[in-house]
Amino acid sequence: MTNKPVVGFIFILFLLISPALEYLEAQSRKISGDNYFGCTDRDYFETLVKYVIQKDEKAFTKSLRDALSLGSCTLFKSGEEIFRHDTTTSSSGGILVKVRRKGEFVEYWVPIKATYSYDE
Repeated sequence: MTNKPVVGFIFILFLLISPALEYLEAQSRKISGDNYFGCTDRDYFETLVKYVIQKDEKAFTKSLRDALSLGSCTLFKSGEEIFRHDTTTSSSGGILVKVRRKGEFVEYWVPIKATYSYDE
């Protein structure tokens, strides 16, 4: 049995959906300000947010500094181009988005308000 019909079908299917893929790829976003951080671990990100809500500046500063030095969190600059990969609701009810910087593969959780599209 030959795989030519299957390969041909997959190729035609790819040709049909490639314009949609190009549209999705074009939906890049930018970071909307300089005061946003993101973390690779959602639970750790939410812990940091909890420290902010509790107004525990010492715990927040130490935890973020440690995470930045380990590479598990990052600081974003306003206007950085990013791509959205996942969306969820945080334990406090806010919306979190998993993003990655253009040209990089590491993904970080940020609040949805940290992102906006080029067209917005």
